[in-house]
Amino acid sequence: MSFDISGIVNQIGVNHYIVEVKKSRNARGDATYIRTNYPIKGIVQIMDGSEDEVKEGLLAVGDIIAFYDEMQTYLSKVKLGNQILYSGKYYAIKNVITNPGHVEVHARKV
Repeated sequence: MSFDISGIVNQIGVNHYIVEVKKSRNARGDATYIRTNYPIKGIVQIMDGSEDEVKEGLLAVGDIIAFYDEMQTYLSKVKLGNQILYSGKYYAIKNVITNPGHVEVHARKV
């Protein structure tokens, strides 16, 4: 059974970015990071401490959970090692849960 959230995302979702982070080395061998932003729309919930994910230690107050419809254009960029740029703050993606019809993402504030 598919749980399609496209209608909910269209109504109350917010535009933000998935940030693809690629690590490379400069001529001296120092690590550098190249960040590329990809626009995406989803439902973002900021943890206030009352959620089970916070009580269980999976996330902390100020971290986020985001929900995306499975038909989002840049959904393939939603993966470990990348980040979410939401409301001017960066969040490192720590967990991606794929469900029928949508994806749930847990991310910690950077």
